Amino acid sequence: MPFLSLTSWSLHRNLGPLRWTRWDDNTRTQITATQDQPELISLLELPAVLAKKGFKSLEVCHFHLPDTREAYLQRLKQAFTEADLQFYTLLIE
Repeated sequence: MPFLSLTSWSLHRNLGPLRWTRWDDNTRTQITATQDQPELISLLELPAVLAKKGFKSLEVCHFHLPDTREAYLQRLKQAFTEADLQFYTLLIE
């Protein structure tokens, strides 16, 4: 049986706003610049959708994470667990 995996970048036009990390020379800190995109599916819904299509794992790009607080990350972990989908890699720019 093939092992199918996908990166969230493949669906970047469907996962809502992109959150790019940028360097601000004025404040000498990192900032987040948001690029609007339609959210046709949420990152929390994606594991179940992919599992139904036969995928076994997902690479997630950091700019697709709408929230990095513990509560959201626990919900995302639960979505992967319930879908029996492997969180393969967190791609960080």
